[in-house]
Amino acid sequence: MAAGAGGGLAVVSNQGGLLGGLGQGLGSLLNGAVKTMTGAGGSTGGGGSAANNPPPAPHSPPSSAVVESPPRAVSQAPAGPNPYRAFSRGYDISWPQCGSPYPPQPFNMAIIGINDGRSFTGNPCLSSQARWAAQGAPSSYMNVNAPPPGPPNSHDQNGPAGKCSAANPACLAYNYGYNAAVYSVSYANASGVQGHRWWLDVELVSSDDTYWTSNQSVNASAIAGAIAGLQARGMNVGIYSTSYQFRLIAGGFSPRLPVWVGGAPSSNPGSECGPSFGFGGGPVWFTQFGAGAFDGDYSC
Repeated sequence: MAAGAGGGLAVVSNQGGLLGGLGQGLGSLLNGAVKTMTGAGGSTGGGGSAANNPPPAPHSPPSSAVVESPPRAVSQAPAGPNPYRAFSRGYDISWPQCGSPYPPQPFNMAIIGINDGRSFTGNPCLSSQARWAAQGAPSSYMNVNAPPPGPPNSHDQNGPAGKCSAANPACLAYNYGYNAAVYSVSYANASGVQGHRWWLDVELVSSDDTYWTSNQSVNASAIAGAIAGLQARGMNVGIYSTSYQFRLIAGGFSPRLPVWVGGAPSSNPGSECGPSFGFGGGPVWFTQFGAGAFDGDYSC
């Protein structure tokens, strides 16, 4: 997530301005203003423990022989009911909180960011944040983005989609997302992070024109690859975003996973638990809101 006042996400509204986070190609199509919200988040937590059902089958990659192939919806049963206790509250933290005090107890939910703001990076204080999170039904989130510009490399050329050429951006993006998930799980395990509930942070980053491409199918392939990479390692996966941002980034991609909605009002975070605030065909399990200097989270 991009750091806000509380280390939260940059949440995009649907009012005037240019969105650099999708690149200049898509930016000309948009009329949104980027506003920094405390509380843009990463993961979920909960007052209860997450269900330990086996993860659904990983999403099938696009063929390496096809130049551009939008990903199909993740093959799985509907998400089912939220396994966390309703009305629970907690916090999410990540690299912006390194070197600063963490949120105080009591809290029922604790979500920690594994990365340092982008795929294939590591939160430098993850070990201490994992110890903090152990007090509150911890879960994790990883940053996901499209492959940056440049020739194919070890992050995207090879993976479950096959060996991809530069002419096949969807193939490269799927491998990139998958390999980023593998990297994040390995980094988390090495830092003492346990648990099987993970969230993908899918958001616009106004300060980085290379975070996403202007091609929504390519962006969706990166997200689908990350889902598959986490599922292949036994994780239960949800997505953090807003309906507006997710649509701009990934178009009509519908993985039907649980969602965590950013930008809820602090005065009533439960007001955005309804289906109209969801995206990608999934039910709303959590909302995120500003909680003083931190990002607060609410279980629907």
